[in-house]
Amino acid sequence: MAYTKSISRHSNVKQLIDYVLNPKKTEKLLNTASLNCNFEYAHKQFDVVQRFYHANKKYKSKSKSLVNAFHVIQSFDKYDNITPELALEIGKQFAREKFGDTAQIVIATHNDTDKIHNHIVVNSVRLNGKKIYSNINSWHEMTRISDRLCKEHGLSVIKNKQYNSIHYKEHMERKKGTSWKENFRVVIDKAILVSGSFEEFKENLRKLDYEVREDRKIHLSVKTKGYEGQYMRTHRLGSDYTQKRIIERILSPHKHMVEAGGQRITFATFVNQKRREYNLADMALALQYLSVLEILFRLIVNNLFREQKKWDIRRPYTIMNDFYFRRVFNELLVVEKSKAKTKASVDKLQDKGKLGIQCLNRL
Repeated sequence: MAYTKSISRHSNVKQLIDYVLNPKKTEKLLNTASLNCNFEYAHKQFDVVQRFYHANKKYKSKSKSLVNAFHVIQSFDKYDNITPELALEIGKQFAREKFGDTAQIVIATHNDTDKIHNHIVVNSVRLNGKKIYSNINSWHEMTRISDRLCKEHGLSVIKNKQYNSIHYKEHMERKKGTSWKENFRVVIDKAILVSGSFEEFKENLRKLDYEVREDRKIHLSVKTKGYEGQYMRTHRLGSDYTQKRIIERILSPHKHMVEAGGQRITFATFVNQKRREYNLADMALALQYLSVLEILFRLIVNNLFREQKKWDIRRPYTIMNDFYFRRVFNELLVVEKSKAKTKASVDKLQDKGKLGIQCLNRL
């Protein structure tokens, strides 16, 4: 099951290529390949072709708004037990078929995580002087090619894909926090967290000054109370906001769980485990730090407070996707990796506790 995505790169192509060719991630560059360029000088060769193209187009200089390269990530399912060699071969076939023989491409297979994945860096200008463009149609083509190659090599593919795309204006407003659609999503997400049934969910939305109605018992529609415009059906917000999916999320036993140690556990279980793991010398500081997480957790679950910030704006708001909670949670996991009984580790833990207090004060 290969998942593909493409990211436009406007600057720092050398930094990107250096990351892709990291020897620690590619088994000392054994799992790498290139097309029409050399590893060591790829970024310079990219730049030469681009400058020649821009000169022919009579551009005064390379604008920072222009796309210099495309970063394609092809990630395989960990349950397919794919080898780095096979992943690299599929990556090469995919790159040649999608971008052709006139593109400059650097390919590397990373196997430093539980999911083997390919990084493919493509120059935005071909050797024949033609520009490469990336849009929703090219993404569909990438997905079709990747799925077909996976099937040919006996790998699984993602079924029932959701081909949802958003306009660039909506994407930028979502990042700035000014998107009214994103505000609707966050309100729905928070109401799901504190609701035990669909009826309670609708009542919580009404408490937040939203009007709710059901169309033919299939679609859920929402609008701000007092707004004279039309209702908006929630399924237009994305596949996670259909009436059926909202009910599933409300009834899900995992909505109040956290991800720790590669598995989902209740938050109370997580805190109790960590308290037992810490030794007596660090217990006072550990309890102080863990209590901050507990307070954050209760604020998120038991209160529909107004201002909310996501850790990942591309995903629905959940406990693990709350910015302040995730930040404190991740800092605690960093401390756990070095539990040496030294004053430095104790001081470090104390600093993390102070960070948690600061995050709590911002709420």
